[in-house]
Amino acid sequence: MMTIKDVARDPGVSESMIRGIEKAYLNKNFGKVKKFLSILIDRMTGTIIMFVGAGKGEKALRPFWKRLRSSGAKIEAVATDMPSAYFSAVRKKLPGAMSKKTANGLRWLLLKHSDNPDPGKNEAQRLR
Repeated sequence: MMTIKDVARDPGVSESMIRGIEKAYLNKNFGKVKKFLSILIDRMTGTIIMFVGAGKGEKALRPFWKRLRSSGAKIEAVATDMPSAYFSAVRKKLPGAMSKKTANGLRWLLLKHSDNPDPGKNEAQRLR
């Protein structure tokens, strides 16, 4: 596994060029994506829940919220790298789970080479 940054570094091209190539390949071979898969994991039991919704906004999650409500599940925390529309919907429906401190931007920090943190951005401390 390599990040887009790593793939771009070797031939000396931009990350946006790599993203463009990847997008063109996916469009050619799979067409425009109309459904999105969300995977939820109960960290206490290990139960995996998958939900496929049309689109990636608040409307797409309506069937999920309906099933969640009928299940009686209690969600205490949420970790997400979803599009902002999903994040907004989750925050609206689960305000208690989303009010805790977030690790915003931490994904990108974890993908960077941890042996070269930026001291100006306090990255070493955030990684710890």
